[in-house]
Amino acid sequence: MREQLERKDKRIAELKRLFMKIYEDNAAGRLSDDRYEMLSATYETEQKQLETEVMQLREEIDVQEKQNEFVEQFIQRLKDHAV
Repeated sequence: MREQLERKDKRIAELKRLFMKIYEDNAAGRLSDDRYEMLSATYETEQKQLETEVMQLREEIDVQEKQNEFVEQFIQRLKDHAV
């Protein structure tokens, strides 16, 4: 899950750079308004989806970390009582 999170975070950063690039290209006249609208809408949709997925992954990771903590504490208690 951490690898997925890292990949999605990198893609979000890449989308931000791409959005800035198409904005600059549109402002400089190298990219038509229609193409800019299409690309920006596509990038925004992907970015929103990725941000939702990232939030869900972070929540899942937090839950798993808490479960691991609980298991480790439980094992430690068992060891303490066995001694």
